[in-house]
Amino acid sequence: MKELQLTITLPSLQVTIPEDQLDIQYLEKFVFQLFKIIGQHILTSILQFLDNQLRKERKRGELSNCGKRSKYLLTLLGNITYQKHLYRDQEGQYRCLLDEALGLKPNQRMSTLIRRSLAYSPLPPAVTAMPRDFSNTVTGIPSALKVSASRYNCRVRRFNNRKHTLLTKT
Repeated sequence: MKELQLTITLPSLQVTIPEDQLDIQYLEKFVFQLFKIIGQHILTSILQFLDNQLRKERKRGELSNCGKRSKYLLTLLGNITYQKHLYRDQEGQYRCLLDEALGLKPNQRMSTLIRRSLAYSPLPPAVTAMPRDFSNTVTGIPSALKVSASRYNCRVRRFNNRKHTLLTKT
């Protein structure tokens, strides 16, 4: 695929900030949430655009279009839902060109970055002050992340226990 040019029209947002909550902490969280919403919109638009480009550029006769399917994906920006085309090849196997182009497995529900950063990342060796409960330090995390966060919490507890054991033995 050659270099793509895409124009994305962002939704109009009107925000209201209560006077009693006008502090830097509230504004920081508020702007962060806005960026996530805008980022989800941009990412969804790019995925739709790529899927349409792949549909137009596919080899005719080798893949037959079976219509669109809805897919949701948990990303660093949150949950996104988009439409993708499903195809059937000459051997009768179903394929999704967008998933193949993005390196996604057929039923993958988390982006690779989310899977790496939360589920499979080892604890850094030089950690000294890890929070006891990760899920309380991040507000508004999606439910699919809470499972990974609890896995992370178990690793933190084990790490802190090992560190405590090593300190008491010396």
